[in-house]
Amino acid sequence: MKKLYSIHVRSLIFLMLIVTLLGLAPMGHAQSIQNWSESINLSMSGSASNPALVVDSLGVLHVVWVDEFDGYKYAQSTDGLTWTSPETVKFPFSKEALPPVFLADVNGSIHIFWLSEDNELSYAQTLSENLDTPSAWRVKGRVDTSVYDFDANMDMQGGIHIGYVKNPAPIAGQSGVFYKRSTDGGLSWGKATLLFESSYFRSLTAENAHIRIAVSENPDEESVYIVWDDRSQKRIFMAISADGGSNWSPANEMITPQASLGFRTPYHADIDVLQDRVLVTWQVGEPGVRCTPYSQTSSNGGETWDEPVKILAESAQCPESSEFISIDPRYSTSLFTIQGDLSLSAWNGSDWSEAEVQTGPLSITNPATFDSILLGCERAVPYLDWLFVVGCDEGESGGDIWFIARQLDPVDDLFPLPSAWGGEAEVTTAPRTLSSLSSVADGTGNIHAVWVQSSFLPTDTFEPVIDYARWNGTEWARPSPIITDLNGMPLNLSLQIDQQERLLLSWVNQQTGELMFTWSAAERANIPLEWKIPVVLSASSKLTDSPDILVDATDRIVIAYAITLNEERGIYVIQSTDLGGSWSAPVRAFDAVSEGWEMVDQPKLAVTADGTLHVLFTQYAFLGEPQPVRLYYSQSGDGGFTWTPAEIVSEQPVQWSEFVAYQGTIHRLWQEKNKLVARTIHQSSLDGGKTWDSPVRLPSDAGINSKPSVSVDGAGDLHFVQVIEKDDRVFEEWTWSAERWQLVETRKVAVLELNSPPIVESGINMDGHIYAIFQFEERLDDGIEANVFSISRSLEMAEPASPFWATISTPSSSSAPMLTPDLQPTPVPTSPLAGLNDPTPKVSRNMIGFVLIVVVVLFILGFVLPRRGRVTDETGSPK
Repeated sequence: MKKLYSIHVRSLIFLMLIVTLLGLAPMGHAQSIQNWSESINLSMSGSASNPALVVDSLGVLHVVWVDEFDGYKYAQSTDGLTWTSPETVKFPFSKEALPPVFLADVNGSIHIFWLSEDNELSYAQTLSENLDTPSAWRVKGRVDTSVYDFDANMDMQGGIHIGYVKNPAPIAGQSGVFYKRSTDGGLSWGKATLLFESSYFRSLTAENAHIRIAVSENPDEESVYIVWDDRSQKRIFMAISADGGSNWSPANEMITPQASLGFRTPYHADIDVLQDRVLVTWQVGEPGVRCTPYSQTSSNGGETWDEPVKILAESAQCPESSEFISIDPRYSTSLFTIQGDLSLSAWNGSDWSEAEVQTGPLSITNPATFDSILLGCERAVPYLDWLFVVGCDEGESGGDIWFIARQLDPVDDLFPLPSAWGGEAEVTTAPRTLSSLSSVADGTGNIHAVWVQSSFLPTDTFEPVIDYARWNGTEWARPSPIITDLNGMPLNLSLQIDQQERLLLSWVNQQTGELMFTWSAAERANIPLEWKIPVVLSASSKLTDSPDILVDATDRIVIAYAITLNEERGIYVIQSTDLGGSWSAPVRAFDAVSEGWEMVDQPKLAVTADGTLHVLFTQYAFLGEPQPVRLYYSQSGDGGFTWTPAEIVSEQPVQWSEFVAYQGTIHRLWQEKNKLVARTIHQSSLDGGKTWDSPVRLPSDAGINSKPSVSVDGAGDLHFVQVIEKDDRVFEEWTWSAERWQLVETRKVAVLELNSPPIVESGINMDGHIYAIFQFEERLDDGIEANVFSISRSLEMAEPASPFWATISTPSSSSAPMLTPDLQPTPVPTSPLAGLNDPTPKVSRNMIGFVLIVVVVLFILGFVLPRRGRVTDETGSPK
């Protein structure tokens, strides 16, 4: 193939790569650099596998892969967008062996290493433009035989170093670790040096052989470091050369068996050199099942080592692979592959950063068929501030090689700034159970919170009450028991606020199953007598559960709830258009009986700008205990009278879901439980739920310890908070802005022993502060102590957050028909707001609008247009 490698092209390739690839992500938005490019099908054959990628010194991308029928294929690109057609090349590589390893140097050469299916290690060298022409390769030869794993690296002087593991058995020979080097850039190679010999290596296989090599980045230093696994003896060894590979110190046992590790094995050792410090990483656990990555550092060339530290939290998700990649010379950066996702974590010489999941490779689609691509066997290569990835589609209808790219965030961003959250304040502490926390912010910046206080022990005669507290921006007022004399335990409190600054509260009576409602003026909500006598909104059913309340721009109050089991099971909606004075009959928005569901629960409501109601709800199977099965969605465009057929959102066991609607955009979020890890998924819609963007996974894979909470600020950005389980309990805040999720905060939660998972509530007030309220029970030596405390931070928004209902347009009366009430609520004193009407009748408003339009039109016709039509002379006077 003839390539365009003229002098002009060489000088322009770098510029083309950057300028063209910038088109892959939205320009002008620093936050959007995590967006991936459109996926590009390089093979277009359905029979491709084992890709390898290299970027040469000019920025040209070269990809080779195996075609099941034609052998090795090759393609190249100068910009990541336009690729040459796949070309069949008779490379000396075996289709049955692993793909080759490429190293590109600064002089325009590519160094090639590969193993044959007979475990023969070979080397070749070529100019970049001749990579697809093996006959033009300058150097080609055998390095050694009986090699089961190898690693190669280049030093600052252009020397090449290879470490490899041999097992000639059953043929006689030495089994162990060997080293070779080339001091002239690969033109010739020295003799092999035996670094370690072991009879155990005669049982070595390709699956458990592992070796890695690193060289000093200091031009004045010539140290070479090699680490390798000895899984049969549960050890990791290291060898060091201080003179560029001429002489080697005896191999040292770096990681040895420990009683505390029991049967767990150290494996997958890797090594990197950062300035004057050496960094070694490894994993401890059961390879491919469960493990914890560790690291250890030395500041004196490997003579002494610091204590091992964990890189990632121990979890059920074990990295399938990891490698050091060069992004920023100030950091050692490790790239992990965890369940197909790529994650970056950086080491700054003393600490590891939070892992950043490179969201995208698992969620790409085939633009020709719109099928999801299950990207596997990824090969990732950084170049400047870009990350290029090739991989193979391992789905049922896959078999193609795909390319994607994204611009990398600065590595500095992986290290969070000091916490912006502060204002730690205790709301309450009690030797009883606190549950069902709910909160809301009002239009003056206050935060209102309610919860249930009840007895923890059967011997405690304390009757359950609903407590209330208010935060004025500085401190929390002392909690008040606002609703007492309850004839049953209140469950699932749901708190909202309307345009009249009234707090609206609903819950379910556990004893009777009745749906209850009450309200109070927000400024007097701490006074029990200001709360109206609770009314019953639903027929008695002990299976009523999970009310969710909202208020729209017309002060319409809508409550969704579930009847979970038996012949009336379904999702119901009830509403009031007169500030809670009277209520419609419940409408069954979803009939679980006719659909054959065993159980349904957890409705979540939202309303969009046109008055359309939206609801999420979860299907359950009753297997001794309720087990979530799928998540569904429905909407009503006529005010809740009729609902669209339920459509599947997720076919995974959903533990939590939520809706957020703001300024024409609606977001739905849910968590799917996967073994011990809950994964959070997010979708958005710009057309009122008619169509939805592709699901995006929030890049957090630690064990979830709390149900999350989500809120939206005045700029329309989402704020997602949760408590996760790592080495400690950690509070996280994520934001969704400019089409990406970003971790903006981590903060340790100083709780030692929890009696149950914590509850987190969050919101944003009119002053532009986001708050988080935590409710948890802590086990103490002498019993249980329940706590509620809060933290907050300023969002530094240009405009304050608006109340949710302020962003919703008033729906027409025809879009929200009221049903004739067939429900007789418990009598309550008439609300002082119940008789308020719009002071300007609708007809009068229309007439005023018509008159204003006429006046404007006459003004334009009689004054503006004649002036614009006049012609002036040079002095500005009309002619």
